[in-house]
Amino acid sequence: AMTNVVRSALFPIVLASVVFATYINSLDNSFHFDDNHSIVENHHLRTLQNVPQFFLDSNTFSNESTMGMYRPLLQVTFALNYAWGRYEVGGYRIVNLLVHIFCAWLVFVIVTFYTGSRDTGIAVSLLFSLHPINSQVVNYISSRSESLSSMGVLCALYLTLREMPWRGAIPYGLALLVKSIAVVTLPLLVILKGFCRKRDRRWKHFVPFVMVAGVYLGIIISDGFLIKSLDQEVRSLGDQVFTQLKATVFYLQLLIMPVCLNVEHSFVISRKVSETAVFMSLCFLSSLVYAVWSLPRFLAIVPLGIAWFLLSISLTFIFPLNVVVNEHRVYLASIGLLLSIVGVLNLGRDSL
Repeated sequence: AMTNVVRSALFPIVLASVVFATYINSLDNSFHFDDNHSIVENHHLRTLQNVPQFFLDSNTFSNESTMGMYRPLLQVTFALNYAWGRYEVGGYRIVNLLVHIFCAWLVFVIVTFYTGSRDTGIAVSLLFSLHPINSQVVNYISSRSESLSSMGVLCALYLTLREMPWRGAIPYGLALLVKSIAVVTLPLLVILKGFCRKRDRRWKHFVPFVMVAGVYLGIIISDGFLIKSLDQEVRSLGDQVFTQLKATVFYLQLLIMPVCLNVEHSFVISRKVSETAVFMSLCFLSSLVYAVWSLPRFLAIVPLGIAWFLLSISLTFIFPLNVVVNEHRVYLASIGLLLSIVGVLNLGRDSL
């Protein structure tokens, strides 16, 4: 028992050391792309007196009025970075790195608690923390929105699994204030509960999350952010769905074989389901959905991981964004695929 305690205490240190060693050579890289309008040229971040305004006006997100987003808690972290070291880029990257490490540790505690296997938790956590596709979230400062919101989602899931849903609703609310992608918390909680033994399913745990989501919806409606986002005519819903069918398979390819990574991939818009790439992607993804429902219960970790991946990436089908595919969108979803892979490897090891 004492050995297990010591090993549990050492793992966060080992995890942080390995991740720091991996990313230490990138801390001096410069600001890029959206960093310019949302951080470098955004005068709203240059005084902490503007912090209350971040929660009231989404236009403070950028110096460009057309780029406004309701992400007040993310802005607070940028403002604190500016107060600490102005535009010393290393400080911004260290925060990104610390958030990533904490997310990886949360992956460890959630997987360990859920599966009862510490080795599985370690494997998924290390794969998640060191996977090349997640390097964009660490190296691209604006992608802090993805890791910081994911941190809130993971905290919320863990607390709820530990029978503390009302406490879990707090990091859920904070995650929504970082990025709206955090709404996937509720679907993820549904599948986690769904794969639990029946006596562990307590659907009343969803109540505080529904309440928080309702409050958040009211805020972004009153601010005008939701209406403004829905009014953008980026591409039609049909084009978005057909294109994202291909994109989801592309993300899976990058997760399994992370080569030719890029902050902005060239990706062709698809306009009909009869296109070969779209149809084949639809067939492949349909087979994954079928696997979620048909695999035997003793393999539950595999369909759980697949369901986690598909649900985490699902919002990209509904809301068209200017950039068709982006690696940072796979950050939270990657946990599911890595969990499935580790589950399959464990099954193979046990059968030897």
